[in-house]
Amino acid sequence: MLLTIKESYLFCKNIFGLIVHPFKTLKNILREQDFSQAALILGLPFYLFVAGLIFIITARFLIQAPSQWGIIAKLLLFLIFSFSFLVFIYLGYWLIKTVNLRNKSDFRKIK
Repeated sequence: MLLTIKESYLFCKNIFGLIVHPFKTLKNILREQDFSQAALILGLPFYLFVAGLIFIITARFLIQAPSQWGIIAKLLLFLIFSFSFLVFIYLGYWLIKTVNLRNKSDFRKIK
């Protein structure tokens, strides 16, 4: 139970850190070699896409929509995919920037 609370807190802190100061957040994750948090953060686009897809399917089931997807469902799927892809690009950009700086200089000197 305590491990779940700790990981949830760190995950929320890292999500907030990615919005406010992504370089510092990724630098800390890489420096501490916290692989569980790295997997949670870097898997975020996939989690967002799967959660969105589950939301759409559940909503369609609850309103008893026909099996053929309509324009609104397709639009929502496109928006969820686009948002997940943008998060993937954002994380990829900052991860590449962090790893490149790590390879060029001593990583611990940067605050």
